[in-house]
Amino acid sequence: MKKWLVAFVIWVPFALIGCGGGGSGSTTLSVVLDWTNATSSTGGQSVRIETLDVNGNLVNSTLVNAGSTTLTTTPISNLTSATYHVSMQLFSQANAQGVQVGSLDLYAPGNQTIKAAVGGSESTLVVSPNSATITAGQTEQFFADGLTSTNEFTFIDSSTITWSVLNNIGTIDPVQGIFNATTVGSGSVRASQSTTALTGGAPVTVNAVNITKSTWTIMVYMNAANDLSYYSPINFEQMQSVANNPNVRIVVQWKQVPSLGYPTQFNGTRRYLVNYSTANSINSTLVQDLGSGVDMGVPQTLNSFIGWAQTYYPAQHYALVIWDHGNGWNRGPQNPSTRAVSYDFETGNAIQTWQLNQALGSYHFDILAWDASLMQMAEVADQIANNCTYIVGGEASPPGAGYPYNLVFGNFETNPTAPTLNLAKGFVDGMIQGYANTSGVEITQSVIDPTQLPGLMSSIKSLGSDLVANNNLGNTAWVNAIDTVRNNSQAYSQSTTRYYRDLYDITTQLDGTGIMPAAITADDATVRAAIGKAVVYEQHNASVPNSHGISIDFSPSSVFTPEATDYSNLQMNTDTNWGAWLQVAP
Repeated sequence: MKKWLVAFVIWVPFALIGCGGGGSGSTTLSVVLDWTNATSSTGGQSVRIETLDVNGNLVNSTLVNAGSTTLTTTPISNLTSATYHVSMQLFSQANAQGVQVGSLDLYAPGNQTIKAAVGGSESTLVVSPNSATITAGQTEQFFADGLTSTNEFTFIDSSTITWSVLNNIGTIDPVQGIFNATTVGSGSVRASQSTTALTGGAPVTVNAVNITKSTWTIMVYMNAANDLSYYSPINFEQMQSVANNPNVRIVVQWKQVPSLGYPTQFNGTRRYLVNYSTANSINSTLVQDLGSGVDMGVPQTLNSFIGWAQTYYPAQHYALVIWDHGNGWNRGPQNPSTRAVSYDFETGNAIQTWQLNQALGSYHFDILAWDASLMQMAEVADQIANNCTYIVGGEASPPGAGYPYNLVFGNFETNPTAPTLNLAKGFVDGMIQGYANTSGVEITQSVIDPTQLPGLMSSIKSLGSDLVANNNLGNTAWVNAIDTVRNNSQAYSQSTTRYYRDLYDITTQLDGTGIMPAAITADDATVRAAIGKAVVYEQHNASVPNSHGISIDFSPSSVFTPEATDYSNLQMNTDTNWGAWLQVAP
């Protein structure tokens, strides 16, 4: 788990305000529907009209039923002069019942009248917007619409449209019509309709992006396609509140899925450049809309985000925050096929710990921070040691809101040239400070220096080897001693298949049994000394008093054996053979 979840939450929806145009005053957009052919084979009996802002957030929703009159006019008031996405869905029966038989999507300013014919005969295919100028590295959503011979819009089946790009200025999702600008120049996007052979297009100009180098770029991989969705806007607003230093840029890849039933502000995956704002709303630059269908639970998606961020927002220093549920190294009992970190409820996938090398690739981060539960483990740290200068995270499961980003990122904003270790320590201090007055929560945070992990792995290897060598299942005192160590050492989110324990405390408890041979007590001292070098900063609250900054799996063999194959995929098992101990542990 990341973060535990509160049992009941209250959600107040809010508008996302992005980089689109504004305007002053209030205008009215009118939709005129012609029901003359409503009973035809392509007609229908009701239309839902949705007005969305430039970020795809719902501003107004109205349902119009076919009536006794041929024409119905629906005014949508209190709009600015900004451009809106007007989305209409045509249904076979009244009150949006039956089946959806067509749709109509277009961009329109707040003072326009849109005329649409229900069941009208399509003679032309047009594209909205009818032209676009885009900066390389950004996206634009295009729509295809039918027009009658009298220039009224009509409803079509969007699944019959296929998109393409001319002149190699970018790529476009062939189904969703989302254009990604990649190459400076002029070209066009084209919509082709399979049922009519009609085509429509729009000229597109891609301008060069002005790439500048900052002191820090902080990347946040925010997978909210799950039951943590409620907390994502809270954290985003915290980031905005301290995004006031141009030398520190925060970029976020954020996924939400309304169909999962959790509170959302949009549908799909988006990339934002965080802007400074103290409002209780989202007020940042929507740089890319990746649309629906992005799987945030596979390593390739994380790798792509990192590459995009470092290409368009280069910096002297990089920090990566992985925001989601976490389960340490293990898949976990709830969904054994998926659980590890960053799991996507829409796809059922998650990034396994042994896939992190694929996800991070050859990229290096001055700070890699886990805003996810249980990730500050020896098994996880060793897996990513070559990618990081410092690893920050917690042994325990924090509250659902995770990092208080105004406190954590505030340190970067006020002093971006501070030593990297000091900024990494700010994650730890921010968690302690942010939850100082919250009772009943387990807060652990530490900073690990990966250059010290080889020494720690060596000491774990010696301890594991000596535990195996002295393992005597026929000796009741030995079996009881190991069981006592497991029961008494500092535990994190104990379950029937999860036995994560503080590594330092395990060695203390082993010594405390009074029956360990000299080799093991010597190993214990070596492990503690190695932890003292590897864990360069650590804080915890009173709920987890025996935490020292790094945990390890200490399962009995009866629990571990079914997971041994997974464990063998870990770099740590290669470096320590700790799995050999877990396979025989009483």
